[in-house]
Amino acid sequence: MYASKYNLIFGSDSDYSLIFNPLSGALDLVKKEIVKTIFDDGNAKKTEISPEIINMLRDRGYLFSNKEEEYALIEKAYKFHEKIIASTPERFLVIPTYFCNLRCAYCYQRELDRKADLISEDVMKAMFDAFLRIRNKRTNSYKPPVVMLFGGEPLIHRQKQPEIIELILAECQKMGCLTKIITNGVDLEFFTDLISAYNVVRHVHITMDGPKSIHDKRRRYANGEGTFDKIVRGIDSAIEKGINIEIHVNLDRENIKALPQFADFIIQKGWMESKLVHSHLSAVQQGTCSGEGNCMTWSSICNRVFQFYDTKPQTSVFSLDLPLVQLFEKIIKGKDVLTQRFAYCGANTKMFVFDLYGDIYVCNGNVGNKEFSVGRFYPRFKIDSEKLTSWRNRNILTIPECRDCRLSLLCGGGCGAAALRKNGTLGAPFCEPVEESLKCISKYYASRLKEVLLPTVTPRRDPKFIVANTTSSTR
Repeated sequence: MYASKYNLIFGSDSDYSLIFNPLSGALDLVKKEIVKTIFDDGNAKKTEISPEIINMLRDRGYLFSNKEEEYALIEKAYKFHEKIIASTPERFLVIPTYFCNLRCAYCYQRELDRKADLISEDVMKAMFDAFLRIRNKRTNSYKPPVVMLFGGEPLIHRQKQPEIIELILAECQKMGCLTKIITNGVDLEFFTDLISAYNVVRHVHITMDGPKSIHDKRRRYANGEGTFDKIVRGIDSAIEKGINIEIHVNLDRENIKALPQFADFIIQKGWMESKLVHSHLSAVQQGTCSGEGNCMTWSSICNRVFQFYDTKPQTSVFSLDLPLVQLFEKIIKGKDVLTQRFAYCGANTKMFVFDLYGDIYVCNGNVGNKEFSVGRFYPRFKIDSEKLTSWRNRNILTIPECRDCRLSLLCGGGCGAAALRKNGTLGAPFCEPVEESLKCISKYYASRLKEVLLPTVTPRRDPKFIVANTTSSTR
């Protein structure tokens, strides 16, 4: 017998271990004596355990006859991944300007040239022509693309910018593109009438980093003036117009302690009652953002947030924007889950970034640096196939260190932009403490998982082996 290299085993309580295998999509509570009897440092041992239990372990993807059998399943899973990617619509990130009216403490675009230039109508027309050209050539999806307005800052209340934004939204409406606006929110109140006129705008994404006293230190104008009150007015106006809002909180050591206070504010405002506002937590990421001295690991963030969930119930208004947490939440809710993560993000699949100067990128972390451009769409459309391929082919099967890593299916090789900064190549991983985070997450969810998994025992199964068929399997 061969034990899958992807088996991840965690202590749950005195009687059971939690086994998770992201390749097969299996998550089970198993008697610890079974785990100790069968598994030894990742290897399967000869055992007196009944053939029925061995067959269950094989069926769930924890055991194979040999490595070749497991690799065949990896190839099958990857082909399914490619099929899913082919059928999903492209994501087009639009940068109408690199100018921003804020100087946030940890901004990863700090080194960009903040010219006040704005996309012209000619460039914008060429951009939408490029959308159609890319879709006709590169997609199997019947769905229209998703367009995201980015920057710089797309919603600045200054001459011509509202007019340009309206032209972009009108074209998105014409093409039927679902649209998302990523904004700092300080001028949102001046755009809510415009945004509400276009039903393709699914939501507006705004960063708020805590209550006023914290937020205004981190997300401020160049003159030091805070922005909290203006953002609040903008959200109030958006809710009045029926616009969906995503509040994003970037966490580090400076602001995490203020989460309960910020949750109180959001609840008191009545935003959650509107059903139009959702809020989630992310991390100021080392290797990507500035201000790394305050960065926290995801496991540290999860530990602190889970403590808040238990002791400060109001903080449940915030969800954790971490795939591993979302995975466990879906499992608990009995939803089918695709657990394998062969690639890290849209830069490795179907995202394109279009800027106001006619350059095409695939990663928003490298925009404005022409060295990382993969082509042009204005004045003529041209893609550098070699550069594009280097990003699109970046996955855990092409990065040597990832091919044999037991955690690679959970991280997708890590951020390509960060790997470039650290190693100078896309062919290297950017490793994050995934296992540390998974231990923290599995410990928190252990009791809830037990409630979901234990009731699936049936008399026909060995009572020492408890199986929950809560996840999709590629087997």
